[in-house]
Amino acid sequence: MIIEIDEKEISFGNQKLVYDLYHLDFPHYEKYRAPTVGGVFKNIVFEWVKALDSPTLDQPLFLPYAFDDEWVDCLKALEQCDKVIFKLVRIDENGWAVNFSDLNEFITSPHKICQESAEIFGEYNKDEILAALLNARVID
Repeated sequence: MIIEIDEKEISFGNQKLVYDLYHLDFPHYEKYRAPTVGGVFKNIVFEWVKALDSPTLDQPLFLPYAFDDEWVDCLKALEQCDKVIFKLVRIDENGWAVNFSDLNEFITSPHKICQESAEIFGEYNKDEILAALLNARVID
């Protein structure tokens, strides 16, 4: 699987998500700095990989991609056997209040979901999705 990140979207094959980094305030979060917006988002994707790379996911992970004033849009990740299943969810939290210096805390914490898609966004072999996220291509 090839994952590509451009200046506004991340694509998982034919599936696309529009991301929003409006509340990522520099210089406070130097570890995310990159020459392009896509590069900045890829650094956030690296945080997803760290969280997903646990031996087993016994609780849902919330992989944030859009930080609005009054909510955060995420991929909810659940592990079943050797598969990772993603669903789109909206978290009832303020995007401006997310602590980017410890994004893993947000990813691994339970959250109040205010919207969840009925359909599965994607179902992937865990090793394959980890490799694809780690090697995501940034398109300028």
